[in-house]
Amino acid sequence: MHQVHRSLEIQEERGIKTMGIDIARSGKDETVFAFFDGNTQLPFYAMRTKDLLEIAEKAESFYKQGWEIISLDDTGVGGGVKDILKSRAIPCHPVNFGSSAKGFLNTPYRQFANARAEMYFNLDDELKRCHIKLLDDHKFHQEITAVRIHSLGSEKYLLEDKNDLKKRLGRSPDRADATVLARYGLKLEEIRKKQESKVYLM
Repeated sequence: MHQVHRSLEIQEERGIKTMGIDIARSGKDETVFAFFDGNTQLPFYAMRTKDLLEIAEKAESFYKQGWEIISLDDTGVGGGVKDILKSRAIPCHPVNFGSSAKGFLNTPYRQFANARAEMYFNLDDELKRCHIKLLDDHKFHQEITAVRIHSLGSEKYLLEDKNDLKKRLGRSPDRADATVLARYGLKLEEIRKKQESKVYLM
């Protein structure tokens, strides 16, 4: 929580616009859009619907407003939103939380069991380096500080099961997940641009 509160005092630096979308898996949860303009987090947009077309159209609307780096939860029903966006030529980075980590933060002493752990540690790293200014939102702060490590004795970092986190919070950490997706999107965009450059040079 100290890092979260400290981030609120960081000076705004507007720049690249990135958006993370955590897609609801049931009617009880919300689909949450998180936004960063440069280093600054802007207010969330939430919608309670199971209509994937409606979610995709809202994402398209934000894309046309300038939020061009999009990362979305591709776990479960999220794949449907990804397919709709791609059919409309809207680029996005689909992220399956259980997929392998990309290795952005790996060191000889620290590796990550999956993308979910890597995303949260990426946010933690940015907070430690005072790189981002988080939104002053109590519900979000509850979620982001509730996440715990559960390593099971493994050499790789693994976060606790999301169902255990939901039980403790009394809800799904949708705002936290959307936020880490938004920041992760910047890393994924760097990979995409490097790959495009290699193809161009060839």
